[in-house]
Amino acid sequence: YVVAYDKAGNKTESTTMTIIAQDVNTGGGGQEPASQLLAPAISLSGATQTNGYYTGNVIVTIEDSASVSTTKAVKVKYQVIGANAIEETEVMGRMAMFTISADGSSTVTAWVEDSEGNASETSTQTISKDTKAPTAVSLSVTSYDKTSISVIASGSDEGSGIISYAFQISQTQNDEDFTTARTEASTEGTCSYTYSNLEVGKNYYIRVIVSDRAGYQTTSEITKQGTQDNGLSDSELSEEIGKYVAYTPVSANYTSQGTYNGGSNQNFSTDTAVKWRILFVENDKISLISEEPINNGFNLRGYNGYNNGVKLLNDACMTMYSNSSLSAVGRSIKIEDIESVSSYNKENAGYGKKLSPRDGYYYPNIYEDEMSGTINGIGRSEQNEYITGYSSATSYVTGVKTEYYYELSTTYMNEAYVELFYYQLGTIRAYWLASRMLSCGYNGNDDDYCLYYGMSFVNSNYLNSGMAIGWLYYANNEEPRSITYAIRPIVEIDLSNVTIGETGSGTRTSPYSIVAR
Repeated sequence: YVVAYDKAGNKTESTTMTIIAQDVNTGGGGQEPASQLLAPAISLSGATQTNGYYTGNVIVTIEDSASVSTTKAVKVKYQVIGANAIEETEVMGRMAMFTISADGSSTVTAWVEDSEGNASETSTQTISKDTKAPTAVSLSVTSYDKTSISVIASGSDEGSGIISYAFQISQTQNDEDFTTARTEASTEGTCSYTYSNLEVGKNYYIRVIVSDRAGYQTTSEITKQGTQDNGLSDSELSEEIGKYVAYTPVSANYTSQGTYNGGSNQNFSTDTAVKWRILFVENDKISLISEEPINNGFNLRGYNGYNNGVKLLNDACMTMYSNSSLSAVGRSIKIEDIESVSSYNKENAGYGKKLSPRDGYYYPNIYEDEMSGTINGIGRSEQNEYITGYSSATSYVTGVKTEYYYELSTTYMNEAYVELFYYQLGTIRAYWLASRMLSCGYNGNDDDYCLYYGMSFVNSNYLNSGMAIGWLYYANNEEPRSITYAIRPIVEIDLSNVTIGETGSGTRTSPYSIVAR
């Protein structure tokens, strides 16, 4: 209470006042202390980091931030969204631990609660993890000249993402000899680069190392590429169709086995006098064709001739007209070579028409697996193994017409190709194509008589000249025919392995030179 006195000693009546002191740590006078819930602390431990990315599993620890004397937190709660998603989880006590194992980005959100359900503020932590190197890394040449090679590289990385491309080069394939010409910082899926100041006419080995943000690297396969020398470039050669090249095959002998050609064994040797002309330049390869049909007398007979004509012709050309020192591989001309430069519409001649002959009970074995109508399931001009014999059909044999013929003229193709396909210096007029054909008919009626099985060919300036010429076997089991034509080899050469045109003018008497690099 309170009283007041004057100078004479007189006093007032007493006055009483009650004062209640409140502790800052209580919720009110006489109440127990309340919890002060602080946002929990999140700590991470585990694999090392590169550019903020963990390269292994990450242990996450969540702890109540307050001291024991000032908190009444009784549980920890958390959830994770993203790559390593975890639904809301409750752990009794003041600490929780768990592991992030999934690659990618995961965000942890955590808080604590007291016994009355009061919750603290939340804490968050984002974890980026990548344990895999870039995938699908490749390098391809886009162009080259005398002193440079241009390339394009590609790479993908689903974890941390691409961060750079290191373009390397060497004159050997040894790992220790590669040096980095340039490292391009890029996050794109592709990256281009030009190696410059290279030596003229030299072979180089190139590769690219693709890095991701987590520090992983993947190296592409090694690509061999030569700079252009003083010969003709690919683009220049593509303008020289029909010009002569001084190609020389390695001489060899070839025997066509009678078991497979339908007759007796036939022996042939390389025609070393034949000259060669440019037919195609595409896909970094040059194809040369013999100036004229050669090795006349190549006989195919009956169903075995039909069965194996493709492989027999290709094997003969490969054996007699290849040259490994120039990476040159011989093969026979095929019908697709002519079709690729011709505008003739073969459908106008009934190509693809379903044939329903009135007679026919036999077919060669190669036709047996593809009774739906195509000539052999692997195509008119493909064959991987020799086949013999024929089979008897249990019902009428049907098929699809793949025979057609027309005059090779400037009506349908460039004059240079007209000359190449039937150009002949000597007396040989007809040569085989390594392509089977099928037809049916008699007197122009496709639905009459029986199926004819045969090989395509060129006779003078006609493709597949004559309806009955070239047929080796009839489906009504008539006596198998025997036909003898010449062969027409083509050699295919990888342009990165040879130099063409350092000397010569491309004429018959002065052909372009060809040498190995």
